[in-house]
Amino acid sequence: WLCAAAAAEAEEAALVAWIREGGGSVSALQRVETRDGLRGVFATDAIPNDATLATVPWSHVLAADAQCEAVALLRRELALGARSAYAPYLASMASYAPNMPFLWHPTALDAVARLPPHDWTRHRAWFEEACGAGDLDGDALTRRALELFLPRSVGDADVAFIMCPVFDLYNHRNAGLDNVRIRIRKGEFIEVYAARDVAKGEQLFYSYGDGTPALFRDYAFVEFLPQRWTVGEHEWLILPPPPPGVDDDSLAVPPPPLEWVSVPPSSREAFDASIAPMLGDLVRRVPDPALPAPADDPAFETHLRLALEYRAALAAAIDAARRHLPAADDLAAFAASTGGDAPEEATMHQRHYQPVVSEHQEL
Repeated sequence: WLCAAAAAEAEEAALVAWIREGGGSVSALQRVETRDGLRGVFATDAIPNDATLATVPWSHVLAADAQCEAVALLRRELALGARSAYAPYLASMASYAPNMPFLWHPTALDAVARLPPHDWTRHRAWFEEACGAGDLDGDALTRRALELFLPRSVGDADVAFIMCPVFDLYNHRNAGLDNVRIRIRKGEFIEVYAARDVAKGEQLFYSYGDGTPALFRDYAFVEFLPQRWTVGEHEWLILPPPPPGVDDDSLAVPPPPLEWVSVPPSSREAFDASIAPMLGDLVRRVPDPALPAPADDPAFETHLRLALEYRAALAAAIDAARRHLPAADDLAAFAASTGGDAPEEATMHQRHYQPVVSEHQEL
């Protein structure tokens, strides 16, 4: 582990030196560290709002006008290896294992195939259709280029599709916890800057997008709270729990704070009925964590573990949603006590949630 950490630090130092030699800059107010087993970028001192965190010259950015072209460009540079003009950047990604579900072995993928967001192989389908890819599994360089490009690129067709060194070191958070933004000056440079004041020791985050299931499909991690779940027609936000009160000695574990984004179901029973097929798969078709790994897939155990972690997170999210809904008999008792009918929609459980819309880039 120490050898791996030392190698990563050396690669990051070489990457920073390469950017600076090319006329760019990387702020000394940030540093890559490992905390609680996870690598991230942390503020070494207070960082004021709008402070520049990095400036990367265009000559050091992998960029193309189309996604297929960008993947092909990256493949060419990977083939060059140490002879590539981007060698320090490529070296910094050498140990990166995205573990994206669309490249999993079918047995591991089957563990999540019937769960949201359902379109687990969309990236493979897009690449094969739009880029005319042949046997993706038979071309190791193309496969590697695709699995690096998809989770680490930014941009769009109006500007360019870009892989930017240093910028892709920031981890993901949402709901105002993200504090990093990017400005793209096509043909000139990319500036990474702080979106607000950042305290010393605080981690620097960039939002990769919205929706916990989609983030797992695209990046193979279950995001920390807050999480936004969409299951069928239902959508809800699970918030971080408040800090425990000084005098709180209750042994009961309360459900995590939750806000409905969609109109909540009328009862737990109605909720269960509306997601019954998926819920049945989640409860009854539990994969065996001891499934033997296929001989041709050394990452199978990792992928199966990730699938089980996602299933557990989805089950916990559904349980939290159910605990914030009344039981059908509670509604019936309420109706009897008021002389009326049970309400069709339990709107008393809904709050108005306005999703945070972040500018991922300023053009």
